Amino acid sequence: MNEALQSYFRCPESAFDFRLGEELQKEPGFFRFGEHVNCYGQSCVRQPATNCRAQLEDVCLVCLKVQIDRRHVTLPFDPD
Repeated sequence: MNEALQSYFRCPESAFDFRLGEELQKEPGFFRFGEHVNCYGQSCVRQPATNCRAQLEDVCLVCLKVQIDRRHVTLPFDPD
């Protein structure tokens, strides 16, 4: 789950630890992460949109919210 960010930022594995907060849907699709960020991939959104111009569900409203503690960040989607 951390591979894409580690590769992009070229940082060691110990730099961050992302975890899933909920089970992901099998089918990928479009969803929002907050007010201004549109995403594509697997998330906890019940019915992700098939088109980026559709009204997108916000994972922050329908799923477990992002949680941050001293060791890891819990997300409602897979950043890879």
